[in-house]
Amino acid sequence: MVPVIGLVVALLLVGAWCAWPGRSGDAVAVDLAGAAVRRREERVRAEAVGTVRELSRAEPGDLLAPVLAPLRERWQQWRGRSVSDESLLRVLDGLASALRAGLPPHEALVMVSASGTPVPWVDPLVEAAGRGEHLGAVWAGVAREGRNMALHHVASAWSLSERAGAPLAPAVATAAEVVRRGREARQQARSAASGAMASMGMLSVLPVVGVAGAASLGYSPQELYLSSPLGGLSAAVGLVLLAGGWVVSRRLVARALRGRVIR
Repeated sequence: MVPVIGLVVALLLVGAWCAWPGRSGDAVAVDLAGAAVRRREERVRAEAVGTVRELSRAEPGDLLAPVLAPLRERWQQWRGRSVSDESLLRVLDGLASALRAGLPPHEALVMVSASGTPVPWVDPLVEAAGRGEHLGAVWAGVAREGRNMALHHVASAWSLSERAGAPLAPAVATAAEVVRRGREARQQARSAASGAMASMGMLSVLPVVGVAGAASLGYSPQELYLSSPLGGLSAAVGLVLLAGGWVVSRRLVARALRGRVIR
């Protein structure tokens, strides 16, 4: 009896297998390709989630470092080439004192550069002095980069001293005095221009005060300027005149501050 039951079960299994719809090779290939695509999508999704987690844990400074590093380097290079009145006066006063004490020009320059806060624009001069080169041309290059007229005077005096042996101490002291007087003149000009700058700011605020006054009377800015074409045109013309007056006024003040003061 048991063999008969086993035979019947086997026949049923064989019949079920024959009746079950088969799958073609193309369908199997499609399933395999779909599984590969799903695995690739899951891998990309996991990488994206990991990147987002890393960015969320990172500091803002670390994220901006690749962008800020070149800008910071350029800023430091520009500041290194710029010549401020304070650094120029310190170098020129120190040079004048060392030259009056009898030190040779090269040694005086090295001594001044080694004392106090480092001055970046003096480094090319010290390097040229260490190589024993003539410093007149180097002073001229520093003056061109720093756009400082006093340095041009020092470069001319240094070149004359190297060619003809003229004393350097009086020329360096005179250049320092020129820088000092120029700084005082610029400070006085800024003080004189402060009133004009204050008036310019006050006049620029007056249109806003007018809008606030109209609002206090019950007229909104939309009703004043946007309810009619004439109001919109007047608002546009007013903004253009305000911006143009601001630009012209700032240029006038800047030109006055750049002007030479005759004593």
